[in-house]
Amino acid sequence: MATTATSSLPSGIVKYEDYQAQQKAKPTNENMGQTEFLTLFTTQLKNQNPLDPVKNEAFVAQLAQFSQLEATTAMKTSMQNLVSSLANDRLLGATSLIGKTVGVPDGPVMVTDTTVSQGVVNAPT
Repeated sequence: MATTATSSLPSGIVKYEDYQAQQKAKPTNENMGQTEFLTLFTTQLKNQNPLDPVKNEAFVAQLAQFSQLEATTAMKTSMQNLVSSLANDRLLGATSLIGKTVGVPDGPVMVTDTTVSQGVVNAPT
């Protein structure tokens, strides 16, 4: 009776080729998220040297840095959404002027379908 090479290996041990196939099948996440940070953080706590433990201030500083990074990332996303929303509002505001006469203090400009209108606006600081 033929047996596979995998069944003759002790439990939990895989062939190198199988390991490579498993690694290729896993989605790669190059960013450290909250779950990965907390896993690393708790592992660091569990495996620290009991005769020379890491000071509490160092752990608090690491947590504060990670919290600040998360807040900055969330703020970046919020700002991107705000910029997108403002661009859409500006476009909608400009479309409301189609077909209307717009006046500026320096003088009138006539816009028709067949001519190109040009003008200069001096905006003081």
